[in-house]
Amino acid sequence: AYPGLPVLYVSSGGTLYGSMDSPVPESVPVHPRSYHGAAKASIELFLGAWAQQYEGCLTVLRPSNVYGPGQLPHQGFGIIPAAMESILKKAPLTVWDENTVRDYLYIEDLCRLCLVVLSSGRQSGVRIFNASSGEGTRLGDLLEMIGKVAGAPIEKRIQPRRRLDITQIIPDNHKAIATFDWEPAVELEEGLRQTWRWFKNSDTPA
Repeated sequence: AYPGLPVLYVSSGGTLYGSMDSPVPESVPVHPRSYHGAAKASIELFLGAWAQQYEGCLTVLRPSNVYGPGQLPHQGFGIIPAAMESILKKAPLTVWDENTVRDYLYIEDLCRLCLVVLSSGRQSGVRIFNASSGEGTRLGDLLEMIGKVAGAPIEKRIQPRRRLDITQIIPDNHKAIATFDWEPAVELEEGLRQTWRWFKNSDTPA
């Protein structure tokens, strides 16, 4: 059961919380609206039971929408690589509701937080932290920003919002900042610029 081994579980923020107008703290009950989110919540409960039963040390990170170099297009996951692939292939991008608001966290910022957590020492029990930039971005504005850094507009195919879609979710990151002396360092436009630089030079998307 490895009671002395600290465990870090990277869960999900965007798929666990319901739609809320203000930043969402970790204390808000989870309300997954997809199978993916339900699976993430179930794993959190399973690992939490392990920690309670064996006095384990569990830290759960709930990241927002993580993006950056190395993320490949995959249907249903990752609007940023999907948009960049659309530009490269000169193909329309299917978009469900441009007014949805999400938080986007650069991969290097998440990795730095993971390293800080793993070096923070052992503490029995369960700790849960949101990992986010703390700033919401409207989908339509995100796509315009991607088009700007790529130097090409995105052809969009707008579809009605689906039942599983959440109108706004911004995980509150203040607890992680206060606990680990960590904060996101890469602004969205700069992160998109670095991502596009990698994406257009990668052989895999094409």
